[in-house]
Formats: sequence, C-alpha cells, structure tokens
Amino acid sequence: MLELMNNHITRVTGGDGGEIYLIAGREGAALIDSGMAFCAENLIQNIKHVLGEGNLDFVLLSHTHYDHSGGIPLLRKEWPELVVLGESHGKRILEKQSAVTAIKALSAQAADMFGKTMPEFDDKDLRIDECIKDGDIIDLGNIQIEVIATPGHTKCSLAFFLRNESILFASETTGIMAEYGEVTTGFLTSYKDSLESIKKCRKLQAKYIVSPHYGPILEEDAKLYWDWAVRSMEASKSFIMKLYKDGYDEADILKRYTKKFRSELQQKQQPYEAFELNATKTIEVIIKEFCQI
Repeated sequence: MLELMNNHITRVTGGDGGEIYLIAGREGAALIDSGMAFCAENLIQNIKHVLGEGNLDFVLLSHTHYDHSGGIPLLRKEWPELVVLGESHGKRILEKQSAVTAIKALSAQAADMFGKTMPEFDDKDLRIDECIKDGDIIDLGNIQIEVIATPGHTKCSLAFFLRNESILFASETTGIMAEYGEVTTGFLTSYKDSLESIKKCRKLQAKYIVSPHYGPILEEDAKLYWDWAVRSMEASKSFIMKLYKDGYDEADILKRYTKKFRSELQQKQQPYEAFELNATKTIEVIIKEFCQI
C-alpha cells in the first residue's frame, strides 16, 4: 500500500511485520530498512511505482534484526549497485554465518506464520556495505539525513533525522507505538543506554516521529511519545526486578513476562521464537544492571 507522507517521503511497505519508507531526493533515493524477506517482492513493486526507472541507491539499516534486514538480498537482485549503510557493530554481526542463519530461520518462521513463501537468497548478499555513525549525513541533494546512534535495543541501533523537515525515523530502542499512549520498548543490550537514547532523541524536538512497525505519530502527540517510552521501560524493569527479588529464576520470569507483556497484536505479528529471544535478553539486562550489584 502506497501512502505519501510528503512530497519526497512515501510509505512503500510490502506486507506484514514492518513499516518501510522511501525517501527520494534530487540526487538519490534511500530506503529506511528493508522489511521481511517474504515482503520483498511487493516492496520492490511499490518502490518502482515511485521511482519508475530510477535507481534505489541506499538502504539505511536501523539494526540487523530479521524483520528489518531480511529484504536486503532481494533488493540487491533488482538494484545490483545498491549500497546498504549501517552501524559498524551491525556490519560485524552480518559477517557471522551464525547470525545470517538465525535471520533466515526467523524469516522462514515469520513467512509461515503469515502463510507466505520464504524466498531463496544468497547468504553473502545479506550484508552492510558501508559503515555510518552518529552525526553522519546522507546527502540526497535537496534532502540531508542525519544519523542518530541509539544503542540499547541492539548495539547497532540507529535512528534517522531529517532536520530541515523535523522528521525523526525512530529506532526500536526508543519504542514501538502499539496503540494510543502505549509504546513498547525492548532493551536487549542495555536499559541504561536505551534511556540515554530516549533522552537524546527527545532533545532533537522532532515535530514528526515515525515509529517502527507503526508509522507516523500525530504531531500533537510527538512530545508525549518519549514519556510513553520511558513509562514502558520502567514498567518492564519494575516487573522483572520484583519477580527476581521474590526468588523466581529466569525461566519463571520469562513465563510471567510473556503472559503480561506479549500482546494480542504481537501474537499476530511476531513468531513466538522471536518474542522469546527478545524477552530473554531483556530479562538478562535488568538482572545484570540492577539486581546483581
């Protein structure tokens, strides 16, 4: 489904599991993430509808998880000169065969969950070509995209800020809008880093926020978004810490955490294996940072 956000930003999402936006400037076109592998065919058609015979120059990778990176190899088949830009830690992750194997396995589970076919691709095509870091600018001619490092969800998490338009493409570190007033956060590598990333993004004072897996936040709610994200983090931390202090082991905490925090929406959109992997890391982070002092 194509949806114009403004004159040069178009929603080109190819299917379930992720929100993908194309930014088309006078001197280049960039995609924010690539979505799941099974959505790539529709994604490519949507991009072509916007660009015509024009070239897709960049994928800006917010992080390496399967639902953000899975479409990269299929995009390369259509645009062989495509350059994937991502954080240096993410580049190292995708150079590990174990990581690529895990991405393909989770991608296949997601495809099966949605009744789709998992496309075949060459492992070597799932890679980051060039590294970008905090403060870098991707210049598309009339559009400049600033890279914002937001570690916490992963070590390689990045947000992207169009300063002139005051539009922030937020990363999963700062949360995912679920419904009005509810932002879910997944701090898989560091609670403290995630909190600092939220503070950093708040200081940008973006007029418009595009939340991962959700889309644009209403302008009047943009400032509240960060409060909702912090509230979500605090709720998860308090829940895990109480259970740990009450003597529950990590397996028991995971069961209770899943019952409380795995929403109906997540059950429809995310394979349990992916949720379990993320929740396990979230629990480990809280115990390490707050319970083992």
